[in-house]
Amino acid sequence: MGNHDARFETRLAEKVPEYAGTEGFTLKEHFPEWLPTWRTDIVLPDGRSEVVIQHRFKGGMHAGQNNVLWSGTNYVTGHDHMLKAYSITNVHGLFWGVHAGTMAPINSKLFLHYTEDRPVNWQEGFALLWFRGGRYVGPELVHCTPDGRVIHRGDILKV
Repeated sequence: MGNHDARFETRLAEKVPEYAGTEGFTLKEHFPEWLPTWRTDIVLPDGRSEVVIQHRFKGGMHAGQNNVLWSGTNYVTGHDHMLKAYSITNVHGLFWGVHAGTMAPINSKLFLHYTEDRPVNWQEGFALLWFRGGRYVGPELVHCTPDGRVIHRGDILKV
């Protein structure tokens, strides 16, 4: 669950509080099978979080690095709509801070007012998280370019 999800109910409650309790007022009613959560942890057998997946933690261009530095573990977020990954090595090993991109078309007219029609450093695509032997081994990024190409492992999958 992220800020856009929370915004739906918050905005309605602020603007039309008299409709509180009306059917369809919450996202849960529109998506009854969805189990909203603020955070999902992929946990090792000893109980430590191997990967934390959360809409946002630290912000800004270097959020991926800061998420790892502040959490001490692998961290995946999507709040900034960027698709990239940072590796951090310390005395405990290799850790990844992953910006998971966005599945929304970044040139959509739906973003016109949200972005105030300014250029943004967003990337369409997603991150694949790889595990081997029960341990996280890192991300792989799949990019969707504004001209309709899907780029994965150097191959163009769609034109």
